[in-house]
Amino acid sequence: INGHSTPPSGTVSVEGAAVSTLSAREIGRRIATVPQETQLSFSFSVREAVAMGRHPHIGRFGTADEIDRRLVDEALERTELTALSDRPVTELSGGERQRVLLARAFTQETPLLLLDEPTANLDINHAVTTLDLVRSVVDEGTAAVAAIHDLTLAARYCDRLVLLTDGVVRAVGDPESVLTNETLTNAFDARTVVSEDPLTGT
Repeated sequence: INGHSTPPSGTVSVEGAAVSTLSAREIGRRIATVPQETQLSFSFSVREAVAMGRHPHIGRFGTADEIDRRLVDEALERTELTALSDRPVTELSGGERQRVLLARAFTQETPLLLLDEPTANLDINHAVTTLDLVRSVVDEGTAAVAAIHDLTLAARYCDRLVLLTDGVVRAVGDPESVLTNETLTNAFDARTVVSEDPLTGT
């Protein structure tokens, strides 16, 4: 989706444009990617790291304007990072770094958010916080595509699932139709229990 690899056949399009025909800047205006690895090198401040999300919208020799600064402020506030905005990202915890990456993606103002294992290496509190933030922008109209191994979190937060094992699509649909005992047994050769969460109803 973000153009980092080429499909062996077919075309990947975002908002009607084939990704393979787009420049890196044009892709950056359509797709914000949150990588799995939360390691941020260099001692950029949190604000500086979040402001990097505006690069696709600023010309090569341009500078940030009032709109760019406002979007950075809003992303910091949304991810509860305002108080940490002057801290070096190298001093943050894993959960805080993940929120920095989300805030950076939010400042890109793209119609599509792409997340690679957004809850990997996070404790349950940070995992839920992360997916709550993603859900909030989805509810406002942003599309989100995520690779998630935690089936419980996938069931709770995703509207539509594609179940993959060994490079094969095993099932596609809403969580209730995809996450069944039969499907999961066939896909993973493991005994499972699928039940309704009494707190969330998922």
